[in-house]
Amino acid sequence: MTHEQHMAQMKKDAEMKDHGNAAMGFDQDKTTHHLTMNADGGAIDVAANDAADQASIGQVRQHLQAIAVAFKQGDFGEPQATHSELPPGVPVMQRLKDAITYTYYQTAGGGIVRIYTTNPEARAAVHEFLMYQVREHKTGDPLTPPGSSAAMSQQGHQQAGTHNPAGAQADHFGRHFENAADWVKTFDDPARDTWQMPSRVIEACS
Repeated sequence: MTHEQHMAQMKKDAEMKDHGNAAMGFDQDKTTHHLTMNADGGAIDVAANDAADQASIGQVRQHLQAIAVAFKQGDFGEPQATHSELPPGVPVMQRLKDAITYTYYQTAGGGIVRIYTTNPEARAAVHEFLMYQVREHKTGDPLTPPGSSAAMSQQGHQQAGTHNPAGAQADHFGRHFENAADWVKTFDDPARDTWQMPSRVIEACS
């Protein structure tokens, strides 16, 4: 990357952060995004970096509840305002909105919007949308849908890395778990079964 390209990227990142702060209603530097894909859709997970930052936690929860409703209606104005363009995948997600379910769940540090669909075209569009968000927000989440050859290769490298502590990368992408009591409530919450769907995992493995 040339100096000019680097400066242009920095300018774009700064503008996206400012737009995101305004569109999402919370400070991007005080929160962490994770966008993940799975076999039936994916998830948007946002949490405050500081477990004591109740203001950011409340703003994140309000935002995620709002986009779960808006996305279901085919309204993607917020990501368009954040990125100054309509993200890839959105036109198909709008056309097939009745085939996609968006469900909000509260977490200890913020919330999650679980995206679910059984429609192959809609799932591909959801994955395209999430991959774009991963790249734009630089979340460090996988850029390949689960089950793809690239994803399997990446998983193999990660597993191999566990035998080499010097080369292994830290997981959880910087998420902190100092406030164990609050996290226990989240991890032991029976409502997690609703969006993690353990029965589907067991069925898929059998």
